[in-house]
Amino acid sequence: MRTKLVQFLRDGSGSLTVEFVVMTPLLLSALVFSFEFGKALWAYDTIARDLRGAVRYLSRTSSDCGATVAAYRTQAENLARNGVTSGGTAHWPMAAATFSYPSNTALGGAYNLPSSTVIKMTASVPITLTFASALNRMTRGSGTSYTLTVSYQSRCIGN
Repeated sequence: MRTKLVQFLRDGSGSLTVEFVVMTPLLLSALVFSFEFGKALWAYDTIARDLRGAVRYLSRTSSDCGATVAAYRTQAENLARNGVTSGGTAHWPMAAATFSYPSNTALGGAYNLPSSTVIKMTASVPITLTFASALNRMTRGSGTSYTLTVSYQSRCIGN
């Protein structure tokens, strides 16, 4: 009995199998994480780029950047969602976006700049991660939807 145990402990023929069994889940987890991270980074980049274009559009459409900016909000939201001011196909993450417009603030004072209006636009976009939902189903966790919130602002230039 004792000799069989010693033989078993000295036998190294299955060591590669043990390493494979230990490393495979770790490597697959790293692959899934990199896929999900890339998807979230792509969504954030798309949202930031489109929102920047919409805010730049709003800051240049009206001469006073006051009440008339409200007339251009629909076009700015279309620009953020579709890349054009009317029509077009929604970019993937912007399809369910909600936009908010904080009150326009005056810029100047401490920076020795002439007083001006700053237009700010915030987009909140729900993102669902593919593999995280499967993992949550297996572990009986809850929630795989995350909200990316991106804010951009620009000084009102007018036309």
